[in-house]
Amino acid sequence: MLIISTRATVVSMGQLILLVAVLLTAASPGYTQCSDAGICAVRQPESIVAGQSSDDRTASPGNLGLLYRYGTSGSVNDDDKINYHSIELAGQVRLGAATRVSARLPYRHQSGAAGSVSGIGDLLILLEQELADFGAFASYAALGTRLATGDANADATLPQAYQPGLGTNDLLLGLGLRSEAWSFALGYQLVENTFTDNALTPIRRGDDFYVQIGHSRMAGPVALRFDLQGIQRLTTTELRADDESILEVDDTDQLQINLGAEGSVPLGRTTDLRLGLAVPLMKRESNIDGLRRALTVWVGAGLAF
Repeated sequence: MLIISTRATVVSMGQLILLVAVLLTAASPGYTQCSDAGICAVRQPESIVAGQSSDDRTASPGNLGLLYRYGTSGSVNDDDKINYHSIELAGQVRLGAATRVSARLPYRHQSGAAGSVSGIGDLLILLEQELADFGAFASYAALGTRLATGDANADATLPQAYQPGLGTNDLLLGLGLRSEAWSFALGYQLVENTFTDNALTPIRRGDDFYVQIGHSRMAGPVALRFDLQGIQRLTTTELRADDESILEVDDTDQLQINLGAEGSVPLGRTTDLRLGLAVPLMKRESNIDGLRRALTVWVGAGLAF
């Protein structure tokens, strides 16, 4: 979803206000998961870092990005609202004309009525391989992993929803098409078949199936992107009780549909500023895994080299 321009255009205050206004018009009420367990990265792999636009295949060989992200779970009950903050360091390098590898590592802070906890989150690594062209569209395949570098029991007095890590090592698979204006992606997240080591709520998540449609356009020097994303949890999340019995958690296999908008403005020939938000279009009740979001917003900067 990230787009960067290497044009040495000076962004005016009016253009920056236009960018913010467009992003804010995407907001809508509701509760569902605007965060995901990693599979959304396959929608356009270079989007997890600062870098060139998807159609600019001859741009810089690498880039770095720093992103601040804020999300809130919303509140179903009076005491279950959790605020999520993260600072994410990301990078990408080309391994050849048609291959690139990306990585992202967040530092996370979660707080709510039950307490707060901070720590390193899960490392995401993604390999993208460009395939054949079909007219104006280029196809690609993505293979990646989300590694459990974050602690699912960083504070043993808090449930899984507060922890900086999801507690599993997962496989990410994706196929996509993209042109200058449109992108389409399918993805699958194969979740490690194990319970997290959280002391209060050890859970076992199911696999995720993902579908995405995106549209990009320019508004002067401002690059805008809009995404409609669906995530279907294929099985109900399971909870291991104190007596070692296994319980199914209600409302954890619901279809999630999210709307996202992001804008990028060039600050110079090799740097950009990004703003974005994501909001839900369908309601999701459970937040036992810490992935429910009523709203997510982010701001970041990127450097191409």
